Amino acid sequence: MLGSNDSSSSTYSNAQLTITPVTPPTGPQLRHIKALVSNLSTLASAVVLDAAAADGQSHQQMQQLMQLQQSMYCAAGKHLEVWPDTKVITAGNLSVHVYADNDYVSKSLQNTPPFWDINGVKQLLWALNQSKSEKQQAAARQLRATQSAAQASMTEQQQQQASGPDRPPLMVDVGAHVGWYGFSAAVAGARTAFFEAMPSNNRLLRRSICSSAWLADRITLYATGLSNKSAECSIISEDLNQGNGITICDQDAQQGVQAVTAMFKDRYKFLARDKITVRRLDAMLSEEVQVMKIDVEGHEKQMVQGAEGLLSTSNGGIVWYIMANFNREMMSKDDQLWYLQFLDRMGYKISEKSFQGPFYDAAAVKDGTVKVEHHHPDLYLVRKELG
Repeated sequence: MLGSNDSSSSTYSNAQLTITPVTPPTGPQLRHIKALVSNLSTLASAVVLDAAAADGQSHQQMQQLMQLQQSMYCAAGKHLEVWPDTKVITAGNLSVHVYADNDYVSKSLQNTPPFWDINGVKQLLWALNQSKSEKQQAAARQLRATQSAAQASMTEQQQQQASGPDRPPLMVDVGAHVGWYGFSAAVAGARTAFFEAMPSNNRLLRRSICSSAWLADRITLYATGLSNKSAECSIISEDLNQGNGITICDQDAQQGVQAVTAMFKDRYKFLARDKITVRRLDAMLSEEVQVMKIDVEGHEKQMVQGAEGLLSTSNGGIVWYIMANFNREMMSKDDQLWYLQFLDRMGYKISEKSFQGPFYDAAAVKDGTVKVEHHHPDLYLVRKELG
């Protein structure tokens, strides 16, 4: 779980972030998937995305379909249906639906004022603020010069859509839970893409988007998990932390429950929750990302493998900053080292403290002698081109 229940401060400032509001999305060209529209709000997001991919839709059109799906959910009044054991918390004019009990993040957000991982949110807003900095603009020009071959295959319209000067920065929230990080980014004026696997979390996210309609044009919810391939998996979670899902692939849910329970030496009780879908991130997203947050509870390796096309600048992608939970207890030592070395190869400096450092020694990461200070750290990754 990214962040901690730190109550040392309960406010954060976004005063420095000034961004042009997002214009509403235009309707996608549906062609062969027009039949989906009539019941779009009831279909699984993965079904819609797969149909769009098969129909040759662009990533931007997939985004528009996800926004259309959310709009139809709200228009149908589904967010007004009674759902016991949930609550709505408010922060200014933001309304966030949370679990009433048995969920650590939801419990913290029920404080007055609501809070969760205050330092992480501050770091997120700081990174969003760098989108117009001279340092990033210079680094972007340098990177795009080396990406000329990839950019040459894009139409002029696609290039403008991918990197238009007036577009607000994009924040990608992977493992969104109830959406606190992504909603914080949206309130600050950024565009937000939520990726969430757990059906109950997605239901809360959809309700929150409906309840905060003024943010809807800035938010895209992809109600699917992320991995290194398309698959149908299961999700489990602790009985006292129900929204903190753990992805189980390549074995059934009960086997996953037994394996994870043993991994934690019977300290926690885990329950099988639901069936889920997982898809590759780079099959759905290809534009420049200002900040990506990753919290996938031990599925880190598979998730970043499925994002390589977005993380690798040689493939035309740029993700400037990443804040990632490093769940070492759920990863083998080999996978822990692979993860750090992969991020280094993708072009990132790595810190356990902040986006400002101090950073791991790159040579120690490469040769496997790097010392990870904390048992379960949050990692702050910065593209090396930013100095």
